Amino acid sequence: MKANNSFSWVELLIVIAVVGIVGAISVPSWLRARVAGSEAAIVALLHAINSAQSRYAASCANGYYAPNLALLATPPATGGDHGFLGQDFENDPSLKKSYSITLTAGLEAPGVPAPCNDTVPGTVVTTYFVTAVPTNDGDHVFGTNQSGRVYQSSGPMKVTFSGVPSGASEIQ
Repeated sequence: MKANNSFSWVELLIVIAVVGIVGAISVPSWLRARVAGSEAAIVALLHAINSAQSRYAASCANGYYAPNLALLATPPATGGDHGFLGQDFENDPSLKKSYSITLTAGLEAPGVPAPCNDTVPGTVVTTYFVTAVPTNDGDHVFGTNQSGRVYQSSGPMKVTFSGVPSGASEIQ
């Protein structure tokens, strides 16, 4: 008598059911991990924007800040191949990691000479606020200002040039 070494339909259905259950359990965890990774990347990006603004203010704009992301991405006219922020920030707002990044300029600094990257005099600002709003997946809105602190909120974040935005909390 010949041995039957193949799977029966019942065994195959059991294997498919087990794979489906494992998939149903793991997919939500994977999605949460993906969102957490995107949020961590956005927080790091906001820190990088603050750092770029600090370098810009110290070396290019007489202690003032760039009014938009595109200006931070513009290389200095005095030499250098790179701006203070990557060239992928030529647009304001910019889209990064499923977040829309927007820099809102504060008051213009009057009577200041043109900054080192050949823009018009008076186009630097005394304060700024950057928001990162999720475009599809993401649970939090993030923001930062010239203080260097990063804030998060589960709802819309109001532009705040000084202090903590209402409804937001500071993160480290």
